[in-house]
Amino acid sequence: MTDGRSFVDRETDPRVRSVVRPQPGSLTFRQITQTRRWKLVKTWVTDPRRATVLANVRFESFTRRPLQVYLLADPAPGDDGNDDRGRTEDRALLAWDDTAASAVMAEPRLRRATSGYAGSASDPWRDLEADLSLDDRFTASAPGNVVQAARTRLTGRRGHREMTLAIGFGADAATARRTAQRSLATGFWPAGIRYATGWSRYLASLNRPLPPGLAARLLPRRHRPEGGRRR
Repeated sequence: MTDGRSFVDRETDPRVRSVVRPQPGSLTFRQITQTRRWKLVKTWVTDPRRATVLANVRFESFTRRPLQVYLLADPAPGDDGNDDRGRTEDRALLAWDDTAASAVMAEPRLRRATSGYAGSASDPWRDLEADLSLDDRFTASAPGNVVQAARTRLTGRRGHREMTLAIGFGADAATARRTAQRSLATGFWPAGIRYATGWSRYLASLNRPLPPGLAARLLPRRHRPEGGRRR
């Protein structure tokens, strides 16, 4: 997050306050990150019908001015971050290796997207730190530790406070991109309701655990722990 003139904040900075709040009844969870200048709330679910992670992103500026919000991604589609490639295609951040691929997309769509290498001149975070803007565009065509970035449409002001983020996965970049696109077309809230409903039904099907004292009395003697024997 930056005003483009005087500061740039990174969500993972130690001075940024961050709280994670699980939502009851499912694995839905909410991340709340804020400073005195802005507040970012992300609610995460998995699309039950596709290999996509979805987030509802809400951003508020406390500065009375619009801010610029950038997305930074450190993909590792094959659980190995040293042999990836990356590029931008139709406002999607694509990354892949020999075994898997990921696609990061958003609605409203991303812009000024780039794929570089961590710690190099093409690292987008270095670009943002240097001049508070994402000016350079790169394609990571050789294997390496790919890092990606794009500017979102969020400003924190009225009409530009909400975004849906999709991270799709697949065996190759084209499949990952189609997966993310279809999840975006479904929308965060329909997918989120199905996700929470599925968890609710599963939890309702489980037997409630017995109280500890009753469980110990019903457990056959030969299965009782050594500390439970009477002397």
